[in-house]
Amino acid sequence: MSANEPQNPFEEFRGFKQPRFTQIPDEFLDRMLPHLSGAEVKIMLYLFRKTLGYQKRQDRLSLKQIAEGTRRRGGEAIDLGTGLSRSTVTVALKSLVEKGLVEIERSLAEAGDSDMNVYSVRWDSEGVVRKSDHPLSLPRDN
Repeated sequence: MSANEPQNPFEEFRGFKQPRFTQIPDEFLDRMLPHLSGAEVKIMLYLFRKTLGYQKRQDRLSLKQIAEGTRRRGGEAIDLGTGLSRSTVTVALKSLVEKGLVEIERSLAEAGDSDMNVYSVRWDSEGVVRKSDHPLSLPRDN
């Protein structure tokens, strides 16, 4: 936690700003939610944000980013991650993969050790999201 972030984020919370949206599939909320642990829900919400929220189908992330968040090159927080420990993230991701909700494309660094992986929510072939037909994409003027 950086020095400019309050110890208790709820102390200074004045309410949500007018939303920009990250869509969450109804199927997730209506059918999957009751069958997931709190850690699994946090990770799914984080992956929805990092993919659908940025109009992408997948994102390259490290376990540290999923746990602690993503930062700009200067160190400014873009997001605060899930707040879970890396070991909890690892266990929950394994479970989400086994349940068929998440797909992971593993990658290795040049030295052969683990690198950032590519994470995606598993989509039905009829539910594939492309940037051009993303529900939040606006038509472009030619």
